[in-house]
Amino acid sequence: MGKRLTQFTFLCLPGFPLAALSLAIESLRVAHEIQGGRSFEWQTVGETRDPVVSASGLKLTPDCALEDLETPDVLMVFAGPETRFAQKTSVGVLRRTLVNGGKISAVSGSIFALAETGLLDRHTCSVHFCYSAAIREQFPDINCVETVFHEDRKRVTIAGSLAVLEYMLHTIADQISEKVSVETACWLQHPVLRDEAAHQSQPGDSNTRTRDMLPAQVVKAIEVFSAHVETPVLIRDVASEAGMSLRQFERVFKRELGISPGGYYRRIRLQAARQKVIYTPAPLGEIALSVGYGTSRALSVRYEEEFGVSPAQDRNRQTRIRGAYPF
Repeated sequence: MGKRLTQFTFLCLPGFPLAALSLAIESLRVAHEIQGGRSFEWQTVGETRDPVVSASGLKLTPDCALEDLETPDVLMVFAGPETRFAQKTSVGVLRRTLVNGGKISAVSGSIFALAETGLLDRHTCSVHFCYSAAIREQFPDINCVETVFHEDRKRVTIAGSLAVLEYMLHTIADQISEKVSVETACWLQHPVLRDEAAHQSQPGDSNTRTRDMLPAQVVKAIEVFSAHVETPVLIRDVASEAGMSLRQFERVFKRELGISPGGYYRRIRLQAARQKVIYTPAPLGEIALSVGYGTSRALSVRYEEEFGVSPAQDRNRQTRIRGAYPF
């Protein structure tokens, strides 16, 4: 008998990211072409057999319904951040997969759906940086990290579409060979293979550079600011941690990012607030306190200055946008 194929099931829920699904499938297909054989098999499923609408509006007709599924080796969930499981039987399938030794995986925004099931409680999860503040607010029992992907006791969490490719390439290396994995990456013109501990690429608030391309002292300062979203920190203390005088710190920060340290600190606190406004039902007063503002009024004033809309308008606008898709 030949080697048993590793079975991937791609569960697509409304609002799923089409690019992430495509990269997952294409990486396996290319690996087979390079290998000249098969090591994997895959299928798409939905909670029902009905077509599922992606975030881009394109529809996918699943191969079968989730409740008809035989337990796979890896069950990967693709969904938008606003989507939750609609069928009572779905969580049972996820639990059965784990009990039978399989893995479950949350891709990007689908971490909200999986987190709500409780299956990620007391696990370390990789969360896309644009969702991390909201996940920490809504699901405090999850230990969030901002790496590319992370596996903890059969739970695999993957931050973004290219991170799916990273995970699949590592799986190909484990199941076939590192040579086939590297060649697959080259076929797809993916230039760098990052390991599980690699940090996500994040905007550096520079027109031409991501955060990791900034000077080390500026990166250190950004890390300190990010760690003190809820409990304010003094600018001079951040300068000291970055190894600079206050005057030098302000000059370097302004040169590299075109904004003062205080302005940048305020911006990341407001960005965290916006995540919570859009992706959680938390009251505005609670959100204000969680990002270092004493009152909802104080937050609203700064929020509208930064984003051009009030928190209430932003939350309502996002609800209308989501409602425009026939989910």
